[in-house]
Amino acid sequence: MKNKIYHIKKYFFILFIIISCLLIFCKFGSNEISLFYITYQLKNNPISEKDIKIFVINLDHSTNRYNNINKQFIDINLSYERFSAVDGYELSIANQKGEKFTGLDLKNNSSLLSLDNNYTIFCPSENINYYALNRTLTAGEFGCYCSHREIWLKMVEENIPYALILEDDAILKENFYKKFSTIIKSLPSDWDLVYLFLMYLPRQKFYKIYNNPYLKKINTQRYFYTSTGYLINLKAATKLLKYSKSFSEPIDDSIAQEVADSRIQAYITTPFLINTDFKDSTIIEMGRPD
Repeated sequence: MKNKIYHIKKYFFILFIIISCLLIFCKFGSNEISLFYITYQLKNNPISEKDIKIFVINLDHSTNRYNNINKQFIDINLSYERFSAVDGYELSIANQKGEKFTGLDLKNNSSLLSLDNNYTIFCPSENINYYALNRTLTAGEFGCYCSHREIWLKMVEENIPYALILEDDAILKENFYKKFSTIIKSLPSDWDLVYLFLMYLPRQKFYKIYNNPYLKKINTQRYFYTSTGYLINLKAATKLLKYSKSFSEPIDDSIAQEVADSRIQAYITTPFLINTDFKDSTIIEMGRPD
């Protein structure tokens, strides 16, 4: 009898292991198997450098920032396209009554926005809906939001398969291009977006990829932010355009929410390939009153 009970327990244990493995496999799909924040990458999706369009977002009057990042690209002999950023001060905003004001008006009178109200933001190519929740955004944050959306729209309209999007306060680390070239040859097949730099809280979890030391997968939590630099594919740009038509948060938080909702598969480079100087941030500057 004891022997029979032993065999029954043994079979149940084996069945438990099999079911657990199947659940893990189903959760993460055929691209990877993950357990205890360790991932094994099953498939690669290498992409060619010639298919990647590099954009640097820069305000027309931010010549110092442009000169700084332009020199970095000259030093590594890498071409890029300067993308004229949307100036948050020049943006038109309308309240629910249809009354319009600009981002500059907002800087001088923050009471133009109030919580729990809807507003229309007139981005250059498309009007989007802003709902003021938790806190009101600044003119710089509105400009940044529109700028990233304009690049995603450009990707869709021009059928650009991949884009490396950098803000002009990005600082390229040593051997940037060599490391970047290595990473794009070992991308997982499910990738949508790869952050080259990320700010995150200690509780944010990442999946270490056992057979890919260049990347970590971002867990479906939302304790990270920044849009300083990332590689994105056309599929993700199309998704983000759709999901960002209505928003309540800055662009980096909006992207993070799509990652948390598993609509965007995101990774980070390890180590980071860029850094940033937050003291030189146009977005922060546009949020300051005179």
